[in-house]
Amino acid sequence: MRRSKAILVVSFGTSHPDALEKNIGAIENSVKEAFSGRVVRRAFTSGTVRKKIWERDHIRVDDVHEALERLLSENIFDVAVLPTHVIGGEEYEKIIAQCAICASSFDRLRIGVPLLSSTEDFFRVIRILARAFDCPRRDCALVLMGHGSATSANAAYAAMDYMFKQSGFFNVFVGTVQAYPKVDVVLEQVRRAGYRKAILTPLMTVAGEHAGNDMAGSGGKSWKTIFEAAGISVTPVLRGLGEYPEIRSLYLEHLKAVL
Repeated sequence: MRRSKAILVVSFGTSHPDALEKNIGAIENSVKEAFSGRVVRRAFTSGTVRKKIWERDHIRVDDVHEALERLLSENIFDVAVLPTHVIGGEEYEKIIAQCAICASSFDRLRIGVPLLSSTEDFFRVIRILARAFDCPRRDCALVLMGHGSATSANAAYAAMDYMFKQSGFFNVFVGTVQAYPKVDVVLEQVRRAGYRKAILTPLMTVAGEHAGNDMAGSGGKSWKTIFEAAGISVTPVLRGLGEYPEIRSLYLEHLKAVL
């Protein structure tokens, strides 16, 4: 017997309960409100995060394949997958691969796109962040820290930097933790532009481990420490993209497109 239809909200994940609630939980709640007739489930693509949550809290979070198998066991054969990932990097490719394993068992299994998937997506996110941080501030740089990817999808960060400036926001700089452009490239751009003050904020769905440590931490390799050592005063803003209502609305639009 065919039962309900479902939406599977897939995130990289976080082991920080507060960040989980403010970002991933907020997106999931928006989905539940907008699609009250569907079952809404959670999956994380990060095995490290899932393992940490299990060992610390004894809470099991499914990966994509496990979540889909669970839905099949409940006789749910119509599923839309909503990724909360920012770009189509390795973690998004993981979603595609895990969905492919059991796709033939579903009547309908549709996969949405990451946050930054079209030119209009880029410009909408730029406008949202520019309003949130009152850009352009001529006396202060706004530095956005993305995660980064080893795939060609990483080009999205350099493209976004370019598009911010095309939009007139010359004080905004985009970098990544794990790919290009890294902190040394971003710092050099900020210094060349003559800024002595900077706001650091994550260009990530969740302000979790990377934001708290790699961006705003007190360690020698954190962006905050590196910028301050270069004589630039820093104000960290630990706010993930999931905390912005307009960003959540964009995720919902992506979901509606696959429904």
